[in-house]
Amino acid sequence: MDIEELFPEAERYFATHLDSAEWCALPEERRRGALVTAEADLASLTGNRLDPENARHRNAVFEQALYLTRLPSPGRPLLASEEISGLGGRSWQKQETPEFSPRALRLLEELLRPEPHLLRG
Repeated sequence: MDIEELFPEAERYFATHLDSAEWCALPEERRRGALVTAEADLASLTGNRLDPENARHRNAVFEQALYLTRLPSPGRPLLASEEISGLGGRSWQKQETPEFSPRALRLLEELLRPEPHLLRG
């Protein structure tokens, strides 16, 4: 997919999307970078079978791009619980974030499903 064609399409997609304010608040170079990375990630996941004419495939790239901009910085622990009575205390857990947006994966289900194999008997 060509980023120069993908970028305006992403802008139109997010114009009517619940996350439009979040997407528009990002600097343009960050949005472009997220789209390039998202497209490359999903292309490698699907074996370069993304079709730029398929709206579901384009939308999966947009969802992955937004997901990439939301990823927390690696190595930062997440607050698991907090106790405020007495002396108080906090417990932390290591971050385990998936590499791909669940929404993007749902949009690409047909490409990620293993192809059936015919067995000869």
